[in-house]
Amino acid sequence: MPVTQPQSRAVRRWIAAVLKVGLSGALLAYLFSKAAGDDSFHQLRTQPKNWWLLAGALGVTLAAVSTTIIRWFLLVRAVELPFSLREAFRLGFIGYLLNFFTLGIVGGDAIRAVFVARQNPGRGAVAVATVVVDRIFGLFSLFLLVSCAYFAIDWSNVEARDPQGLQTIQTVCHIAIGCTLAGCVGFAVLLLPGFTTSPIWDTLASTPKIGKTVTHLIDAVRMYRRRIHVLIITVVMSLAVHGLLALAIYLIAHGLPGQAPSFTTHLVVSPMANAFGSVPLPGGLGAYEIALDFLYRRVSPESTAESQGFVIALTFRVITLFIATIGVAYYLVSRREVKSLIQEAHREANVGEAT
Repeated sequence: MPVTQPQSRAVRRWIAAVLKVGLSGALLAYLFSKAAGDDSFHQLRTQPKNWWLLAGALGVTLAAVSTTIIRWFLLVRAVELPFSLREAFRLGFIGYLLNFFTLGIVGGDAIRAVFVARQNPGRGAVAVATVVVDRIFGLFSLFLLVSCAYFAIDWSNVEARDPQGLQTIQTVCHIAIGCTLAGCVGFAVLLLPGFTTSPIWDTLASTPKIGKTVTHLIDAVRMYRRRIHVLIITVVMSLAVHGLLALAIYLIAHGLPGQAPSFTTHLVVSPMANAFGSVPLPGGLGAYEIALDFLYRRVSPESTAESQGFVIALTFRVITLFIATIGVAYYLVSRREVKSLIQEAHREANVGEAT
């Protein structure tokens, strides 16, 4: 019996999902095996902890997640799509949950876009564009925060066990600065009169594989170029999100035994780890942990346990999974609707692959 094209796509997605989960597991297994031979890892697990600071990290992380939901809500309302803050929180936490536990291509972004598109027939591209803008400005703000923190740190006074590794961190900061400048230039160019009406966009929109993405991007630019104040608010809120996540990591570091780098240093380390954690793995599982472990080893003093970055990452992972349980409650209340949204997101993806 011949395999149909939809079945072939489903098999490819299943294989990709298995590979992603396997890669996440391999990364975590590598970190655990490396930590197993480190005496300081066992000390970090067994010594007393400041549970109040760890609870504070939970509250700060929840505030960061809530801010991202409100940010997207403002972007949706800015393009005059009917949408309530209550629905934004419901979809936001369900999406946060699905980013961890859904295999395949369907994650939180797809669910949010499909829901808003379903509520507004004929404006599906606008709904997708709100999610695209949300992600783009979140990434831009990440680079911006790292760039600002880099200039606020006196790198000559940073105590690090590996000076050469510290130079690697500074090199990554230089890349972030370059991305920030490129982003500023890019946004300025996009706002030039006539840029969004150029015939080149029609040509690119019909290009296989990238055409749909280009269409969503240019739709987003057309929508928001007259709403600059909304974009400015989005950048400010995104900076707050990354700052809150850095504060959460800082609180975890001080809630655990041992010394920790300064808060300003965390404004560099935390966003960098979050950038690695955004790779297409289930919730960034494994990628975030290995990134924070790598970065912490290069900015921490000699007296800090070598495995402290890994332990901090694991603690933060537990906090994010705890927050994801809020999505479980929303999911249980609206299981049929969520399943329907997932199926529709799969159909949209199949159409995108076919074109």
